[in-house]
Amino acid sequence: MAMDWSTGARVGCWSIKVVLLALLVNWIAAAPLIWILRDGLAPGMVESVGMQAVWKFLIGWGVPALMLVVPLVALWTIERRLARSHGQSPVGE
Repeated sequence: MAMDWSTGARVGCWSIKVVLLALLVNWIAAAPLIWILRDGLAPGMVESVGMQAVWKFLIGWGVPALMLVVPLVALWTIERRLARSHGQSPVGE
């Protein structure tokens, strides 16, 4: 039986979502280490406090995380619409 193009597209979306989600989980797990290394470990370390610390965290962690979350949401939406248009349940549910 030949695979319908929408089924192939849904499986492709699901595969890319898995990879992006794995990258996001790894990024979240690495955030504390990245924070420590960003401020420094040597005697000449710089301590971030107050709004400077918040700003550094949002730029250093939030922007890369957002770059992973936006495609995840887009792929989730595409996969849902493909499933709904063919009356099927979404992949993985």
